[in-house]
Amino acid sequence: DRTADSDETGEDVSDVEVSRGARTLGARAIDVLSRHVGERGLGKKGTPGYHRGAFINRVNLGVYGDGKRLLGAPWCGRAVRFAYETAAQELGFPPPFAGVRDDLAGAADWKRAPFDAFQIAAPKVGAALVIKTKAGWHVALVARTLGPREVLTVEGNHGDAAAHVRRVVGPEDALVDVEALAFRAPRAAVVGGLHAFGRGVA
Repeated sequence: DRTADSDETGEDVSDVEVSRGARTLGARAIDVLSRHVGERGLGKKGTPGYHRGAFINRVNLGVYGDGKRLLGAPWCGRAVRFAYETAAQELGFPPPFAGVRDDLAGAADWKRAPFDAFQIAAPKVGAALVIKTKAGWHVALVARTLGPREVLTVEGNHGDAAAHVRRVVGPEDALVDVEALAFRAPRAAVVGGLHAFGRGVA
């Protein structure tokens, strides 16, 4: 269950168009993290700038300031959490991980309760992709589906940077429907008469 120190797998992709100002939670989370693509740590492994920088520190500290002990740690899982929590704030939705006790810093945390109940079989935009690599587990956010098992992700801690990456979903990888978890009963958000899950703000 070890989290990869910094993921180097997949194929980096540039010039990815993202829907700016998206009105659904998953799409806005993709927008949030995509705004920071190219931002990276300030130094190589073993130096004080590794896993550090203005954006990375914000990610690890967290929207609610609960991650002070995580400053300087691998940040892929926190990047997905940061994207969703920032998206919820921007859209006026409730905190998406209310009641989740874990800080979600470890990539494998995204496979355990309560996330295990929201695993899905096929890629979906906005899903968390939990990836098994030789270096350990890594977590990314599905930004686009390219085929039945091929996706484009936006992720943190890819070479200690935020990046868009083309990936093939492997047999040991897991997909978690974060939107479904965020709006799980009984506290589904209703905005303008519509459930926020899967719909825009009215």
